[in-house]
Amino acid sequence: MKGGAHALRRHPSLSAVRFDVCCDRFVGGVWCRRRFPGFGARPRCFKEPSHRCHERHERARGEHVHAPLIQSTLVTTADDLSIVGDLATEHFCSSDGLVWTFTIRDDAVFSNGEPLTASDVAFTVNGVIESPASEADLSMVERAVAVSDTVVELHLSKPNNTLLYTLAVLGIVPEASYGDDYGHNPIGSGPYVLKQWDQGQQVIFEANPGYYGEAPVMERVIVVFMDEDAALAAVQKGD
Repeated sequence: MKGGAHALRRHPSLSAVRFDVCCDRFVGGVWCRRRFPGFGARPRCFKEPSHRCHERHERARGEHVHAPLIQSTLVTTADDLSIVGDLATEHFCSSDGLVWTFTIRDDAVFSNGEPLTASDVAFTVNGVIESPASEADLSMVERAVAVSDTVVELHLSKPNNTLLYTLAVLGIVPEASYGDDYGHNPIGSGPYVLKQWDQGQQVIFEANPGYYGEAPVMERVIVVFMDEDAALAAVQKGD
């Protein structure tokens, strides 16, 4: 396994899966999942961040196989890596390739009960554009504009054929609730919510009861942070 080893255990009473993790990546500042054919959304290996979830501008690295656990994305990738809608029920590009229009579903809510609208999408995208430290490459996007509660436009400086794959890993954050403490208390509309984070030990995710999509295969995910030797020993023992 790239970057390290992990052991997976299913808890008999909690319908939970536990990951003992070492030496992998905390992708783009968000806990991420990777899709596997026939299994649904399976969490990727994790490496604990040094002190908190990173800021909005570190929301993604442009790796199309990853998607946030806690946040939703405008689009996502199918098993064949084709682009399909997530928050976006439809999307299209202007004939000159400079304006992408996305229609947002109206049943998505953040885990604090607030509805997700096109303004939150524009806020997230514009925040990435404005941040010089952004790891998500949206350099081709000049601005995002919320046309209505359910329609957002991305205006590009030049056509770009990788934009959708970057958007597939860009987690949408709530404009009204995003602040300095967001990294410790993330709010999203994705399939999981952060239930507990014992720094240096473990993090626990639970299925989001308000998620608009198909319920996650795993109701509870426990990520246990271990050093490389301990993780390898756990795998070899079958723990």
